[in-house]
Amino acid sequence: MRVAARKVIVAMREVRLANREITTHNIAGQLGIKVQTVGANLQKMLREGLIRRHGMVLQFEGKNRAKNMLWRINTLYVRKQEEAARAANDKNEEADGSTGPMHDVQDSQATKRVPQNQVQNTQQLV
Repeated sequence: MRVAARKVIVAMREVRLANREITTHNIAGQLGIKVQTVGANLQKMLREGLIRRHGMVLQFEGKNRAKNMLWRINTLYVRKQEEAARAANDKNEEADGSTGPMHDVQDSQATKRVPQNQVQNTQQLV
């Protein structure tokens, strides 16, 4: 799951806990970003199946217009994604094992950046 999608889902949950409607405007206010940015993220999340769109169809001057105002988290799918990420993280931690001596290098033993004028031409060495 993308980082932006994770942030939007957290904001959606916070908006819901504050007993406000889960609209693009309220989510943007919670995150402190533009409404257009939230709208673009919500559209990507809709295509990924992370959220669902709710709204109503209005009839105005003989024309039907869809007003998609409310968003809802696809909780089952989000939980499934989170569990898969958690399982992959646990598997990676088990595979890594202990960090070993490679990470315990002192500053005096670590390599330092070499200035460009000290780099030798490899073709001259051959």
